[in-house]
Formats: sequence, structure tokens, C-alpha cells
Amino acid sequence: FFAGANRLAASIATFSFVYHFNLYATASRVAQESAQALTAIMRSSFRATAWVTIGGALAVSLAAMPIMEIVFGRDFGAAATSLAILIWTVPSMFLAGHARWSLILANAEIEVFRSQVAGLVTVIVLGLALVPSYAEIGAAATALGGNIGVWVSSYVLARHRKVETPPLRLAARPLLLAAALALCTLLVAMPVLVESGMALVLYFLIAPVIDRSLWRDILHLARAGHIAQ
Repeated sequence: FFAGANRLAASIATFSFVYHFNLYATASRVAQESAQALTAIMRSSFRATAWVTIGGALAVSLAAMPIMEIVFGRDFGAAATSLAILIWTVPSMFLAGHARWSLILANAEIEVFRSQVAGLVTVIVLGLALVPSYAEIGAAATALGGNIGVWVSSYVLARHRKVETPPLRLAARPLLLAAALALCTLLVAMPVLVESGMALVLYFLIAPVIDRSLWRDILHLARAGHIAQ
């Protein structure tokens, strides 16, 4: 069950590497212009990816059971909880990448290594504590905890090295909105796929209303990427 859920989440998370590989080229170019230009592009990227990936994670976590049953068959419906947890590794990887690649741009690759070690230690500690009692659900929570450990440690190390990184508060509004919509689904009895679809639509309709800088940053990111190409 863990392997099935992890295969889906890991496949989606692969896009994080593709995204940051391309963002690195743009960031390298703007870094030659000024530190302010680099800060602006990383901030725009962080805000845009926070909204997109958290919204996607919300939709998948709400529809985890039918997704598992469609992809792997009815027997894998029991892995829905694992997928609902593991899918949140996707936004954590996308968002952590901004601190990690900022460290690389600052020639502080050793700090990226240290953040990975911190994530490994987190996985070992959580795995020993959770897996024996909660099996695949504990393993899913452990994997998510490890990714968050990498994110937090890379952010702290960047701050320690005085490397400018996007503020974590930029992820607060999408997280709060996702949590509110997830709670609302508990109040209304509808088919799971309908709940997931409606939550996703509402999420992206409300997003630009509560974050007026979202469209500006998306356009800024798109223009910078176009110029880099």
C-alpha cells in the first residue's frame, strides 16, 4: 500500500526537479543583474508554486481513494490515507527548492548537503517512532516529515549564511485556504470526486482575491522565463 501511494506521489514530485532546473537558469541570469532582481524572481516563484502545488495537493488528498482505485484497482483503496499524506511532499519539495537553489547560487553547496542530512535524520527518528505502530501510514508521515525537515533546515541554513530566501509566510494563505476548504468538505455529503473538484475550483477562484500579488508574480515569473529562453 505504501509503495503504490508513494509511486504516484513520487512521480508527481519529479516535476519539482524539472521546474527548479529551469528556474536555476533564469535565477542565474538575473543574479548577474542585481541581488534585488534575484530576490524578486525567487519570491515570485515561491508565491506561484505555493498556490499551485498546495491547491493540487488539496485536490489529490480529497480524492485519494478513487485515485488509488482507478490507478491500481479496488484492493488499493486502503492506501488512500497514505496517498493523502504523501501528496503533501510535493509542495514541500517545490517550496524547499527555493532555499536550496539559493544556497547553490551563493556557492554554499555544503549547506544543501547538510539540509539533506537533517532530512535523513528526521526520517530515521520518525520512522523508528511511527512505522512499527502505524505501518504504511506511519511510513507516509515519516516521508512527509523528512521532506519538511529538509525544507526547514535549508531555510535556517540559508538564513545563517545570510542568503536571501522567500519568506515562509507566503505559503500561509494557500495553506489556510486549503485547510478551510478541506474542513468544509466534512460538512457537505457529496461524492468524493465532486468534493475534490469543487474544492479545487473554489481554491483557485478565491486565490487571487485574498492574495492580490499572485497574478503580478505569475506574470513576472513568466516574463523572466521567456527572456531566459
